[in-house]
Amino acid sequence: MKKSESKSLLIKNKDKFNLKLQQWFKKNKRKLPWRNHPTLYKTVVSEFMLQQTQVNTVINYFDNWIKVFPNFKTLALASENKVIKQWEGLGYYARARNLHKLSKIVLSFRTIPKVADDWLKLPGIGQYTAAAVTSIQFNAKEACVDGNIVRILTRLTSDKTVYKNNTAPKLLQPLASKIINENFPGSHNEAMMELGATICIKSKPLCSICPVSDFCHSYQYSAQNEYPKLEKKKIVKLEVNRAWLIHENLLLLNRYSSNSGRLSNFYELPTIEDLKITFTKKDFIVQKSRGISNQKFMENIYRVKANRSLIKLIKSTDHFFWQSKSNLNSIPISGPHRRWINEILNKS
Repeated sequence: MKKSESKSLLIKNKDKFNLKLQQWFKKNKRKLPWRNHPTLYKTVVSEFMLQQTQVNTVINYFDNWIKVFPNFKTLALASENKVIKQWEGLGYYARARNLHKLSKIVLSFRTIPKVADDWLKLPGIGQYTAAAVTSIQFNAKEACVDGNIVRILTRLTSDKTVYKNNTAPKLLQPLASKIINENFPGSHNEAMMELGATICIKSKPLCSICPVSDFCHSYQYSAQNEYPKLEKKKIVKLEVNRAWLIHENLLLLNRYSSNSGRLSNFYELPTIEDLKITFTKKDFIVQKSRGISNQKFMENIYRVKANRSLIKLIKSTDHFFWQSKSNLNSIPISGPHRRWINEILNKS
């Protein structure tokens, strides 16, 4: 059976497919905090947090967030520093800044928009989030397509297309729209997300207990692990040398400017280059790694001693700040650097 034929068959049997999917979802959906007494605000916050972050990681952050910012108004009135500090550890901090901006805009609305096109005009809202919010909250007939749903759709249809540069969600949107449960679009989208997160998983999918395996073309030929076919990202490896400088019991940190993208106003250990100093192998403390998008950073941390010329340079530079150990918890530090700093302090 060709891809076009398996796709047509899925569309033809969409009512049976959706019935099986909804019956399964009703019995097996996870108890997640944003599903408990759901509101528009909870849905928006959860969708922002779930962008590029797994559910298990999000749960604790979501609970803590709701305690501090229980609604759009409390979030809108908060300072950006407080918002960023509360988000710390989730990464991709543009999400927090956009959520903050969005909350201010929502407060200005006389009526909340209920269609995806209007939500697409708001900060941090892409096609997926617009579809999720409007379908779940307003029953809009908008299909969601994220990585989980890409996996489901390509396996259902044995889609041999090799998708490049994150084009799969956009290209699979028409198929997702054709099989959406028009009576319960929000529940359908949640069920598809749930299926992808718990059953149709990336490695070793649980096909034997999948509620829609009868409709899955790749499962019939034991080829489900072959899909989706995505072009692999080229990983760019970069090396950064960082300075560990303590002077008069204060740790030197670099604060990024407000126009520094994802790390705006965050603190990290300064680079050796910024301090214009040399180092030797004997000063080496530890090597750490972290990934940002398709970049992998190897960060070498070296112990540095203060001298007059270095102190003078630090005083004349507006992005260097001395911080006491007791104050570290009150400032926004990138997740990896906070872990590394705590690790080095604990070993000192």
